[in-house]
Amino acid sequence: MSINKNELYRGVTSKICGNLDFKDALCKTDEYLRPFFPLLGLTIILINDDFETLEIIATTFPDLNLKTSTVVPLTRSSREILKKGVFGGKKKSDIIRVNTHGSDSVLHEDVISELSKQDMFSTTHAKSVIKSLKRQSMIVLRLDISNTTIGYLSMNAKGFDTYTNEHTQLLKTLAEPFAIALSNYLSYRKIVQLKDNLADNQKNLQKDLIRISGDKVIGADNGLKSVMEQAKMVAGIDSPILILGETGVGKEVVANAIHQISDRRDGPMISVNCGAIPETLADSELFGHEKGAFTGASNRKRGYFERAEGGTIFLDEIGELSPSSQVKLLRFIQTRTFDRVGGTQPVTVDIRIIAATHRNLENMIEEGSFRRDLWFRLNVFPIKIPPLRERKIDIPALVEYLIMRKSHEMNLKRKPTITKGTIDSLSQYNWPGNVRELQNIVERALIICRDKPVSFDLPNQNPVEDPRELLPISGKFLNPRLEDILPLNETIKNAIEIALKTTHGRIEGRFGAATLLGLPPSTLKNKMKKLGISRLGNFVIN
Repeated sequence: MSINKNELYRGVTSKICGNLDFKDALCKTDEYLRPFFPLLGLTIILINDDFETLEIIATTFPDLNLKTSTVVPLTRSSREILKKGVFGGKKKSDIIRVNTHGSDSVLHEDVISELSKQDMFSTTHAKSVIKSLKRQSMIVLRLDISNTTIGYLSMNAKGFDTYTNEHTQLLKTLAEPFAIALSNYLSYRKIVQLKDNLADNQKNLQKDLIRISGDKVIGADNGLKSVMEQAKMVAGIDSPILILGETGVGKEVVANAIHQISDRRDGPMISVNCGAIPETLADSELFGHEKGAFTGASNRKRGYFERAEGGTIFLDEIGELSPSSQVKLLRFIQTRTFDRVGGTQPVTVDIRIIAATHRNLENMIEEGSFRRDLWFRLNVFPIKIPPLRERKIDIPALVEYLIMRKSHEMNLKRKPTITKGTIDSLSQYNWPGNVRELQNIVERALIICRDKPVSFDLPNQNPVEDPRELLPISGKFLNPRLEDILPLNETIKNAIEIALKTTHGRIEGRFGAATLLGLPPSTLKNKMKKLGISRLGNFVIN
């Protein structure tokens, strides 16, 4: 039969390189080659550098019905056989013809025996396979990429000396597509392994982050009992959740708890502080961007929403979300799709949304800074976390937990003790900064006391109830005149400057300008930059 080698080459290439399921590709190649070669089966193998193991990547050999690649430890006698001819030596051959009897049969017996030990088939079947192999011929073809051997192809047929020189030379011309296919498969397998490792690392990292941020809700059986009952009630469904509460009450801890008791616990928990994202970058950070979408976008970037695939996204300080991002978030809740910045194809992800804020969104809606339709979508199941002053029953447990956690982080040799009466004084304080303030006070006390009994230095026990009382009231606001009405930006600028003068330049904290103005510090700083307030009095705004 006249064989068109070019046509054969193209046919083999399309079969062996057309599928990343290597077993399936090899089966199709086997069927294609049968008119050209006497053929019982094809086998692709790898041999490690020390000839310690042999890995069967895939085979169409009827007696070796292996569903996955299989690693076989080799005996000393088998290693010696492998080091000869095509498998080793100083002058390795590209291809050899052998009969599977005599001394070479030791290798096959070792391989089949090991497969039997791995329960690939019974001992009786193994003996039958070995007996069959002793009456076969085989061609072994070395597969190289860039002068580096990556594996071997073996072709088996019934009988002795079945393969001729013509068969050998014909198979040799097909080394390249087999080598390329094997190389592609090995690269693909490595990528899959890296992906699996990454997924496993992500799960472990998620567990570590939850442990660090607080994997247990202190007060779940006391002050936060009703909150946790609501969390359990809604955890099993994918409706959006809106967590409300003052700054520092532990909104993210509750969000983590909901994620951990939900069906999405094995997926990622992505936390996003909406107030910390610059308005100009909000869409890109949340929803990602395409390559070339804007100056500096050198590659496609996945946003927070894509990274939360299969899990939960926690949008903290949702009230700080930019208007354009509010529109995109509303569209996503409605359609479960969004567009990357610069993208033309919608992206679909399967995630659960938990939002949180310390602000009054209904007031923001009246002011026009938050969308009413978005609020309706997010406010499906609101959960309000009470401030610490309303659940002082949790203070002893919180102090115990925070001391234990901070002692571990600070590598203290022994657990600190608390001075008598300390818990009572902590319970009398009003805790305007909630759990976050308690955490800071505990950490400060541990730093100061070290090996001594811990006592807590609390702020003034009778603080001013409303810091806005510190602001001077100008007469022109009590008796307004038409000429006193200023452009809105100038009015805002004057209010910020008055607040800064009152607080002597302090922006953050309970008596900071941000508190007086009812703004998050990050929002106040952005407004100051926008209005050109960079220097005031003897201090500089950072």
